[in-house]
Amino acid sequence: MNLEPRTQFTFFRSYYEAISTLKPRARLACYDAVARYALDGETPELQGSAATVFILIKPILDKGRARAEAGALGGSKTKANGKQTASDKEKEKERNIHSHKEWEKEGGAFRHKPPAPYISSDEELLRQRRAEWKQVLDELKANGPKSPTA
Repeated sequence: MNLEPRTQFTFFRSYYEAISTLKPRARLACYDAVARYALDGETPELQGSAATVFILIKPILDKGRARAEAGALGGSKTKANGKQTASDKEKEKERNIHSHKEWEKEGGAFRHKPPAPYISSDEELLRQRRAEWKQVLDELKANGPKSPTA
């Protein structure tokens, strides 16, 4: 699969850590394969552990290419590069203030504890399951495992 050539790509530390576990020749082949695939879209023909490492890295390279192409087609600058303009920051601050005021009106939803019956019923269910498993384990210790055909 030959794709549009790129001038750059992100090389994550995890790539380095995975590739550095390979023997020198396989390591070189894998570095080369990652660069060729990410920059030129050339699918490599690797074997052994180098192929395994590349297979794990490939989906991340594909996602990076897709994001770069979406940004080139006019994706949101805020989402594409994480930068915000002053008006974007003001809008977000306004939303956060509004959300906080709503939260305070409702008494701070995170301050409420779950109703007691849920806790006690969960604890009771846990006790019941433990007792059942204890009984099963005791039977196994006493009688040994049952054969599947019996």
